[in-house]
Amino acid sequence: MARIYPSLCYRNCRSYKGAKGGKCDGLKCFCDFCSDKPF
Repeated sequence: MARIYPSLCYRNCRSYKGAKGGKCDGLKCFCDFCSDKPF
């Protein structure tokens, strides 16, 4: 599966949750409120 940059998880965290970024680990998405780095 090709990795999309920025990832859907990253965009969703920024758009809907007010986080600075997000990381994907397998099928789970973790929003990151401290760093804006996508991975």
